[in-house]
Amino acid sequence: MILKSLSITFLLGIIICSLPYTCNISDLFSSSQNSFVEEMRLYSVWGGEGSDNLYDVCLTSTGDLMAVGYTESYVNDGKRDALIIKFDKNLNIILNKTVSVGYDETLLRLHQHDDYIFAIGWIEKPISPSGMILRMNLNGSDIRMKIFENSTFFDLDIVGDKLFIAGITGYNEDNIDMQIVVMDKDLNVLETWTWGAAECNETIHSIVCLGDMIYIAWSMKMRSNKTAFVSAFSITEKKFVWNTTIHTGDETIILWNIETYRDRIFISILQEELWDTYPVGWLSRIVCLDSQGRKIWNISLDYADETNAFGMYIDSFGIIHIAGELLDLYPLSTNILRKNISGWRIIIRRFIQSFYRPNRYHW
Repeated sequence: MILKSLSITFLLGIIICSLPYTCNISDLFSSSQNSFVEEMRLYSVWGGEGSDNLYDVCLTSTGDLMAVGYTESYVNDGKRDALIIKFDKNLNIILNKTVSVGYDETLLRLHQHDDYIFAIGWIEKPISPSGMILRMNLNGSDIRMKIFENSTFFDLDIVGDKLFIAGITGYNEDNIDMQIVVMDKDLNVLETWTWGAAECNETIHSIVCLGDMIYIAWSMKMRSNKTAFVSAFSITEKKFVWNTTIHTGDETIILWNIETYRDRIFISILQEELWDTYPVGWLSRIVCLDSQGRKIWNISLDYADETNAFGMYIDSFGIIHIAGELLDLYPLSTNILRKNISGWRIIIRRFIQSFYRPNRYHW
């Protein structure tokens, strides 16, 4: 994930900051000479003997970095505790908090709103997981949490003083529904919207709010068929305005991120690659839609034996930044590449290193 000119990548409990610069080397994607390389400037490592992961990071209004994930090295209860870490501008750790309710907890996404950090995730329980949302002030002295049984939360966005929290509810094996919970900043529930069909599993992967619209990236599984969609939902009218099919087939597909820039909608997709009926890896691509859900372009990010795109951020210049991993035969390295496609510059951050990905989607 990149915030303006500062690039921030998080995996395996590592925070890396770097500042891209231009050099005269051949573009690896085309004949042009426009390329970026990346010089690591700062990094910070936090962790112990267990698995420790950070899944999201944001730049706070005080100029510090806040990151969330989980720790298995420093736990109070169970095998895994939710983790919140705060870094100063030099990536010195100035705050770390673990949150536990006696099970295994994970925080996945976070946003700052006014003087609070809001983070969502889930709690693994023996029968079915629970969704959780956490509110913490910037110095970590005031933490409030709300738990939703039989739910898992995957994303959130904030419009005005309202939080929109997206995920799934219900853990009958053949009937999982998608839901959005609307809350105020004191974590009071204002509304809950649930959608689903009988004998189907629906999952909201990611959402983004723009004005009156919530753009929802979601998928549906019926028997062996899996279909991925992007839909526009009107907040005031409380109805779907349009629905676009992104993919349908036997492959598992995860719409990892959805973002907007001006009148365009961008979705980063992680799609299972099948040989006959056997999974052999993953492919990633970016799909661009207009404001009415019509497809404008579709780009495959096929730069290695396996390409896994996770985080996506679009800056104020319209540059799409993607963080993830490439798995191939090259030694461990870090590169940054750029390609001009239809007027859009796409920057791929390469980490040739595998890392733990949570089982977020229940196929």
